[in-house]
Amino acid sequence: GEILGITGLIGSGTTELAKVLFRSEDVRLESGEYKISGEAADIRDTKGALDRKIAFVPSDRKNEGLFAKFSIRDNVCLPSINSFRGRLNLIDNNKMNEVSREYIDLLSIKTPSCHASVQNLSGGNQQKVLLAKWLMTKPEILILDEPTIGIDIGTKHEIRKLILGMAESGISVILITSELEELEKLCSRVLVMFRGRIVSELTGKLINKKEILKAAMGGNKNDAIG
Repeated sequence: GEILGITGLIGSGTTELAKVLFRSEDVRLESGEYKISGEAADIRDTKGALDRKIAFVPSDRKNEGLFAKFSIRDNVCLPSINSFRGRLNLIDNNKMNEVSREYIDLLSIKTPSCHASVQNLSGGNQQKVLLAKWLMTKPEILILDEPTIGIDIGTKHEIRKLILGMAESGISVILITSELEELEKLCSRVLVMFRGRIVSELTGKLINKKEILKAAMGGNKNDAIG
């Protein structure tokens, strides 16, 4: 139920950290270990992360997050496709239609149909489809990398409310963002990165723009973190 913020200047390593946590293939993990609820977890690849109920919403939704020419329905249901298999291992298209419509309503995605192509949606609605895609997997840990980047102010507000709702429902959220306002309003704890290391942990009243920027530029280094 916690929203843990992670931030840093460009090149600090926040996106790389997000990908390592999800075991994305394009980032190499050289050392370290995973612990979930205090117990060691053997996560060797993305499938292993998904099996442990970890989901990842990347910052580059067009190239890494969505199949632009596919329908909303197919994008939302693809990571959970096995849950739509019925007798004889056949895909239940009616169930896919029903579930995708539920998420369209839940996230207020503006579209005439669940069969509409994702590439025809606005940036904000594409981002909502990406969120729906991973919420469909019923994650216990959700990693969000710049979830409100490149979208209008109104949709930013909607997505921030959704993030709060996810945490209230019991999902542990790791929010990687350069939006200082998001860190101040949403997070109960913030880790600040500098040159590939976590250099500061901020809580309570210390989660403010001044302290975050100071740490992001190399100040407030805490050698016990990293």
